[in-house]
Amino acid sequence: MATALTTETVLKLTSWCVIREQEEQYLIYNSQTDELHLLPLTGFYAYQLCNGWSTVGEIEQSLSMAMQVDSRILRPQLQKFFSNLVARGILEVEW
Repeated sequence: MATALTTETVLKLTSWCVIREQEEQYLIYNSQTDELHLLPLTGFYAYQLCNGWSTVGEIEQSLSMAMQVDSRILRPQLQKFFSNLVARGILEVEW
């Protein structure tokens, strides 16, 4: 089940995931669930911005500027992407 996020939510990488580059994609192994996840370059870039300090809204703004995409278009896709990563144990909400 996906986690509902707001623009004020702060996310951080989990310590139990191992990352490996795979031909223009990134393979993330979650040792807690013994699952592999494949992220495209753009998804991996967004994932790396989850530093435990930046809000989802700040990450959205950074990506919007870098990709030259209107943040209103990016927002629902980014929140769904991050919610799925939280649900899979690849990211966690910083409380």
